[in-house]
Amino acid sequence: MRHLLPALRDIGFHLWDPLGLCAAWQEGEAMADEYDSYLMRAYSAAVNGNGREVICAVLRQAEAAMGLPDAGTTDRHMTVAQAVLDLADDDLFR
Repeated sequence: MRHLLPALRDIGFHLWDPLGLCAAWQEGEAMADEYDSYLMRAYSAAVNGNGREVICAVLRQAEAAMGLPDAGTTDRHMTVAQAVLDLADDDLFR
């Protein structure tokens, strides 16, 4: 599970990145943990058997907590949700 946080950060900054921080992100920088708590909630939803719709809702709630407007569920949300589900599946079978 040591790979979990770096894998979630990769998803967060390269697939989701609601605040547009990817250009400045590098592992180890002060803001590298910006999305950690939100992505851990999404990951937890995945390992607890929830599907893409629930994970998308978690992401949208996170965006609302960041003060971003609700644009509804987008293709980006679905892509991130699938990546989180794939990561959770990989972890279950290690």
